[in-house]
Amino acid sequence: SLPTSSVIPNPDQPRKRFDPQALADLAASIKENGLIQPITVRPLPDGLHMIIAGERRYRAHILGGLDTIEANVIDVTEADRDILAIVENLQREDITPLEEARAYQRILDTGVTAEELAHKIGIKQPHRITDRTALLRLNPSYLALLEKGHLSPSQGTELARLEPSDQDLLFRMINDGRCSTYLKLRAAADGFIAARSQSSMFEDRSEERRVGKSVDLGG
Repeated sequence: SLPTSSVIPNPDQPRKRFDPQALADLAASIKENGLIQPITVRPLPDGLHMIIAGERRYRAHILGGLDTIEANVIDVTEADRDILAIVENLQREDITPLEEARAYQRILDTGVTAEELAHKIGIKQPHRITDRTALLRLNPSYLALLEKGHLSPSQGTELARLEPSDQDLLFRMINDGRCSTYLKLRAAADGFIAARSQSSMFEDRSEERRVGKSVDLGG
């Protein structure tokens, strides 16, 4: 049992949104019935403890004015803390795609590969990780739409495959109703990628011809 004043949230917690009404309901339940599942924390200097899993339960304690909270204290590294935080959130259904993407990217930035991360958190397909982190390449306006739920994860994933200007073109097609199914959405994105690749090939050949003429003139 720890004083709630000695517990602090993880600043790198993947989940950033907590439904106020759901927190209020949880706070009432905890005050009435107690905490069924303790939170998990790691010890810090000066008697503090950082949350690894259970920030929602901690917030409910604060909201309910409770002075103590039941906790399992484990001593882990920061890297392991971040892995455990991802695992804990993946077991809940309401983590957003962008929260997931940012959590993965934070681990990848330390030098861990997508394959290694997938193995550590129990995901069979590493492409789940790379598909999510690709969302971070979206134009800022589309990131905002995805964050607010106005853009679906599949739409965001296909947009993220494209160059910024092509993202704008595909988004117009989505708005116009021309990508009403995932097959149509995927085909449209594939079309932009193929066109970009073909254009690049023609530019390379044009450059080769230009260099070739220049060599002939010089000879």
